[in-house]
Amino acid sequence: MIQALAYSSALAGELVEGVPVVAVGGRSLSHSAGLMSESTVWAALRLLRDTPGSPVLRIARGAGQLPDRYALTAPAGAAADGPDRVALERARVEPVHHAWSVIGLRGRTLYDLIRSGQVTTVPDALAAAKLGQSAGYAILTDLRVAGLITLDKGSLALGDRTLDDVAADAGLAIVAAERIVRHRAERLVWHAWLECRFGPPPADQDTADQRGATLAAAIAAAPVLDAQDSELIWAATMAAGPLPADQLLDALDLLSDALGAVIVAAPS
Repeated sequence: MIQALAYSSALAGELVEGVPVVAVGGRSLSHSAGLMSESTVWAALRLLRDTPGSPVLRIARGAGQLPDRYALTAPAGAAADGPDRVALERARVEPVHHAWSVIGLRGRTLYDLIRSGQVTTVPDALAAAKLGQSAGYAILTDLRVAGLITLDKGSLALGDRTLDDVAADAGLAIVAAERIVRHRAERLVWHAWLECRFGPPPADQDTADQRGATLAAAIAAAPVLDAQDSELIWAATMAAGPLPADQLLDALDLLSDALGAVIVAAPS
């Protein structure tokens, strides 16, 4: 989750007195967190911001169309001199790869250690990842089955397959694109509901056509996709091409049903 926030901050955040700050919602974070479910994202955010000494601070609560605003700080107890040069050179600000939604996030640390060349033997890998033998060997088995690593007489090396290969085989580009379409529909419905609930009412609230016109105006005036969403849609489209017609129709049906519920529930 911290990596997803850091990536979102680098993409669309700002520095406030040297501290990275970003306003981002759980739906956008679910993409940069490796297709983590939205409910898990929100639970993780609650845990992080409520934990004393956490590097994630919520500095402004979201309201209306504005998401929560977070600052990324040094965690309590961090070394005063900060990370060493080698650690800084190896650090990468990037989203969590979608392939981990298939393999399991628990394998990321071990795989990164092997990929970066920091460990080459099983004992060193387990010690660096702070894993016991049972959990460690289970994770190594998952990575071997996925073809990401090889294990020969206790020596670890990268396998023939990459995370991109795993994601492509699982069709995750389509999964990500479908989620983007759903999130876009949910945002439109939310913006329309806000407009109906808090916007100026029409002259005659008993007229259904006027309520429908209010919703249509709200959708037409809804903000365009933010930088995070625009990049995600571009990446998904380049990887998988346009969504098939039947999937687009399903997304439109979802939006139509949701808007119909909003129209029924609109205050009169």
